[in-house]
This record gives sequence, C-alpha cells and structure tokens, in this order.
Amino acid sequence: MAAPAAATDDTHVHYWRAVDDFFLPGLASAETMPHVRKVHSFDNVWGPVAVGGDLSTWTTFLAQPANAESFNYIRHHQQRLIQEDYGDSKASLLDSLWKFGGNLLPIDPQSHALPHHTMNGVGDWFSWSPYLDASLRAGDVQPVDINLARGWQIGIVADGLLRTDQDRPEDGRMPIPDFTATDPDLRSKVFSKYADMDGPALIDEMFRRARDTGFFSPPPGS
Repeated sequence: MAAPAAATDDTHVHYWRAVDDFFLPGLASAETMPHVRKVHSFDNVWGPVAVGGDLSTWTTFLAQPANAESFNYIRHHQQRLIQEDYGDSKASLLDSLWKFGGNLLPIDPQSHALPHHTMNGVGDWFSWSPYLDASLRAGDVQPVDINLARGWQIGIVADGLLRTDQDRPEDGRMPIPDFTATDPDLRSKVFSKYADMDGPALIDEMFRRARDTGFFSPPPGS
C-alpha cells in the first residue's frame, strides 16, 4: 500500500489521533492495554542499560516470552497504523515526526485526547525508546521499523529546539547540543543526519540522547 509522496498535515493529525486511540490509557481497548502498559514499562530495564549497564540485561529481558509477546503485539499494530496513513513513504513519516516533535501540527477538533498532537514531555520520548531499540534488534527488522526510529531522532531534536511553549520552560527542554535552534537550515541538517542512518547507529544515538538528558540513573556500581 503506497501513500502519496507527500502527506498533508491532515494526514499527520489523523495518524496521531489513531496513535492516541490505540495507545493512551482510557482510550486503548481491553485487549490492547495490558500490552501497552507492559511495553511502556520496558524503560525501567532499557534506561539503565542505555546509560552504561550490561547490554545482556536488556537482550535477556526481551527474550522472555511474555515480554516478546507484548512487544510483537505492539509492533504489529504500530506498523499497521503507519501503513494506513503513510504506506511506504519514509518522507511522510519523517515529516510527521518533525512536526509532532516541534508542536507544529494544527489543532485536531476530532481528538479523543488533547486537541494538539505533540509529545507531553521528555519522559514520553524515552517511553518509546525501548520499543524502537527492540524493533531494530529484531531478526526480521523491517524498513518501517527503521524509519520510525529515524523519525524518533528527528522528532526529539524538534522538541528540544523548537518547543518554547508554556509546556517546555527553559529548564524542562531536551538538551540538544549537536544542533542550534537559530540555524536557518536546521530541518535540512537534522534530516540529512538521520534520514538514512542505519539500525546500529540509531541505537547508539538513542543511548547518547539518554545520557545527554540525565533522565535515567546509571546502574548501581557503574
């Protein structure tokens, strides 16, 4: 299924509304919610590994049957939602993540959650990280998995540098030391860095962002 070469902001709003309806507590179905809650708790294991822990702790955790079941459930539906609005269009998905991260999407009067689709806080970005890391390590990793991980990198830069609204006071913004908010070519430089980055490099970058934020505590004894 192929999406148009360039999706509109209305397409993006439809996608993020569908994401909310699937993933948010209070909106997710009874079947979906246990898997959502479990995968969102993965950062309790991934985070300490990302900032210097033993990688085998994470890979062993992923291999546990109950964790693998929830990860595969979420992965299947995340891929489905992306395909429904973007097909195989990497450009459209990356544009969506940039605008979502930077709070650049229009108001959604049909939203079943908040009317403005954007990330609620720095911590929410890292609730995605374990899922993206697991996708990139999967034996059957798909282009859509890699593109979503690329989009995460693009979105988190947009959040850190473009969000100056009341929900992002200066001391509550994502530190992005490798780009400058006032750079007139910011978007093109960010896309140039991440749009074709491969899986292992994307994992390394997620680890680096986790270290930069100080959001996760290092494992004891490190």
